[in-house]
Amino acid sequence: MINPKKLFVFLFLILMTAPAYSYIDPATGSLLFSAMAGIVISAYFFVKQVIMKLKFFSPGAREKGSSYSIVLFSEGKQYWNVFKPLVEEFAAREESCSYFSADPDDPGLKYNSPFIETRFIGQGNKAYLHLNMLEADICVTTTPGLDVLQFKRSKRVKHYSHIFHATDNTATYRLYSLDFYDSVLMNGDHQAAIIRELEELRNTKEKDLRIVGCTYLDVLAERKKSLPPRENRDFTVLVSPSWGPNGLLTKYGLAMLKPLAESGLNLILRPHPQSSISEIPMLEDLKKELDGYDNIEWDFEKDNILAMNRADVMISDFSSVMYDFIFLFSRPVITFNFELDPRGFELSDITKENPYYMVKESGAIINLDAPGMDEVPGMIRSLSHDKELDRKIADLSEVAWKHKGRSGQEAVKALLSIRKELTQ
Repeated sequence: MINPKKLFVFLFLILMTAPAYSYIDPATGSLLFSAMAGIVISAYFFVKQVIMKLKFFSPGAREKGSSYSIVLFSEGKQYWNVFKPLVEEFAAREESCSYFSADPDDPGLKYNSPFIETRFIGQGNKAYLHLNMLEADICVTTTPGLDVLQFKRSKRVKHYSHIFHATDNTATYRLYSLDFYDSVLMNGDHQAAIIRELEELRNTKEKDLRIVGCTYLDVLAERKKSLPPRENRDFTVLVSPSWGPNGLLTKYGLAMLKPLAESGLNLILRPHPQSSISEIPMLEDLKKELDGYDNIEWDFEKDNILAMNRADVMISDFSSVMYDFIFLFSRPVITFNFELDPRGFELSDITKENPYYMVKESGAIINLDAPGMDEVPGMIRSLSHDKELDRKIADLSEVAWKHKGRSGQEAVKALLSIRKELTQ
């Protein structure tokens, strides 16, 4: 077998010529060296990919029966709640299904049923290489960006289906996220309009849109029944933002947190998991500035339902976790009216439909003006049981979370229907 590293050295030495004793000015020399290095590096990665494909197709590398009917692909353990109801329903119907994960710690890989095949297919590019050469009738995944970056459409997969892992629409998805899927399994009809607008704008194929409900919310709703009762009944505020330049902590930071800390309200600060990877300096600065406040607790636990169970109100931004909170616990969420930078998001191409229906027009979320952050603690303290807000939350839940408790059944029914259509 060819060693890619040895090949890299070999190509580099071949391309290095003997002294020509001619003058090349420094700028040209630098350009030539960059071009040469680019050729060598490109050759290295091309040969490496060829070798990986040869290994993939070599005798013994693939098991018999490598053509699958329905494949569920998960990027990681955080999405198991999305797929769990589907896996359980396939098993209950005694229908064969394959569950592939790019995370060795995914609990779904331990699911035991004669009808469910589970497989860890590697992480990162190795997982995508496997998917790009997959052979199946249907591939179902939460992963956006099919045929946009490294997740390529396999010629041997007949149908790609996207399943939502959040109850909001696709406005804050990256550009072209769902353009090349064949179908979408939606939580409710509220997610359809923007998909249709972008299809018309980009002249892409019309997708098969099926309303199946919200699988992960069904899982969390069932788990909520077994949560322990709250030990501390003191009024508690959960700050649970998204991450990135538009995130609450990045935009407002101490301007929002200091008044809350000094108010004496109990605070649970739960940054987005990605912040602990991409925004470490910002988090460290906030921890340092807020050190010494006994009413502040930082929460970095994997599971967010425990913190939500302890909170009376949530402060968030555009993170979909705020809908989980109001739908599961029927408690108020406060967010701020600020302009989201649309660059790089589907939002930048949306002109007809209203991308802010859930967060603004539904009335289920309390929207405040950002300059009035000093008034937030007082406003929170004045919150009382609001029957009108309860009604608006219930109305939004009815729109955005269809087929409550039955999403697994509905999703599998839709997929089996699609498979039947593929064979006709």
